[in-house]
Formats: sequence, structure tokens, C-alpha cells
Amino acid sequence: QTGDFNIGIGANAGTALTAAGKTIAIGEGALKGVATQDGTIAIGYEALNDLTSGAFNLAVGYQAGDAITTGSYNIAIGDSALGAETDCDASIAIGYQAGLLQVSAGSAGDDTGNTLVGHQAQRFNETGTNNTYLGYKAGYGASGGNNSGNTGVGKDALLSITDGTNNTAVGMGAGDSITTGDYNVFLGQGAGAATTDVDFAILIGQGAGGGGNMTSGADKTIAIGGDALLSLTSGGGNIAIGNEAGDALID
Repeated sequence: QTGDFNIGIGANAGTALTAAGKTIAIGEGALKGVATQDGTIAIGYEALNDLTSGAFNLAVGYQAGDAITTGSYNIAIGDSALGAETDCDASIAIGYQAGLLQVSAGSAGDDTGNTLVGHQAQRFNETGTNNTYLGYKAGYGASGGNNSGNTGVGKDALLSITDGTNNTAVGMGAGDSITTGDYNVFLGQGAGAATTDVDFAILIGQGAGGGGNMTSGADKTIAIGGDALLSLTSGGGNIAIGNEAGDALID
């Protein structure tokens, strides 16, 4: 190998490096692929195990980023973080199984724009991009899910999201049942908590719209205030402002 200033500690750590320099590989099998780019850091059993031409990746943890080959500028910290990603760039996954199944549909050089911080944050999402999930199981999802453009901040925020896009949920359990709904705003603990498939809803306040499973019939609902429109399911175009405003309205 022709690279300089490399550090390798552990069985098979960095053993196949060719021209790469200024790398750090610590742990059995860490960075053991034929890496050619400078500046890589892999710490943990099989961290960045398959890396070839990807540049400036940082992986810390058991099998963190272990499938990345040509992807660059990724940060994977935690057991199995970014465990399936191969080619795409610029993902941040911090936490146990954060971004575990992400295999973005782009090619090397395409940024995913995903920022995932928390235990199993965005565990199931596969090809989605431009998501920000911060918190325990934020954006956790379900098998086969592909969602993009979402922001979920707080424990279980957007917990069940599958294919829904461009949703914003801030607060513990905010929008935690939404699966395929799009362009919604849920702000407050438990806001929109039972809703699965509404679109263009704005629910602001603790428990706002949180008791009824809003369907497409309730699209464009606006509820502002604690428990406002708490029980709404299918009534469309309602606007309720104030604590418990319209909390008994169903359809």
C-alpha cells in the first residue's frame, strides 16, 4: 500500500488499503476493503467494512456503515447505523440502528440529505431523502417504507410513517400514527396522534386533533389549541382555535 499516515489497530483493520492515506481503522475488520480515498475513520467491528472509493466517511460502532462502498461524506455512529447504504453521500445517522435500511435510489455523488439522530431513528425507510428525524424512534416507519421531505422531532414523532411526504411533526408522539399522509404540520405533544392518512392538516397544541383518526375526508383541517378538534375523523375544511375548541366534533 502506498498511502501515508494511516493507523490500523485490530485483526484485518485496514489490511487492503491501497493508495488511501490519513485513515484510522480500529477494530476487527474495520476498513478492510480496498479503500483508495484519504481521510476515512472507521472504529468498531467491521465498521466501513466494504468501503472502496468513498471519501471522508466517519463510522463508529459495530458494523456502522459496513455496506458503504462508493458513498462519501457520511457519518454513521452507533451499532449498525447506516447498515445498508452503499453509494449515496451526505447522510448523518447517529444512534442504534439509525438509518438501518437506508439504500438510497441515487448513485455515487448524489446527496441523500438525511439527518437521523436517535435510537432507531428512520429505521425502516429505504430510498427516501431529505428527511430530518431527531429523537427516540423518530421516523421509525415500517417495512418497505419510502418517504422523503419529512421533519420529525421528539420521541416517536412520525413513528409510523411509510410513504408520507413533506410532513412536519414536533413533540413527543406528534403525528405518530401517520403513514401515507402528506404536507401536514403537527406541533405539540400528541398532536395528530391517531391520524393515519390526512393531507394538508395543521394541528397545533397538546393533543390537537389527537383523538380521532382523520382520513382524507378531513383534509385541510386547522386546529390550534389544546385538544382542539380532538375527535375529528372525516369532517373536512374545519377551523377550530382555542383550548378544546370543537373537541366533540367528529364528522
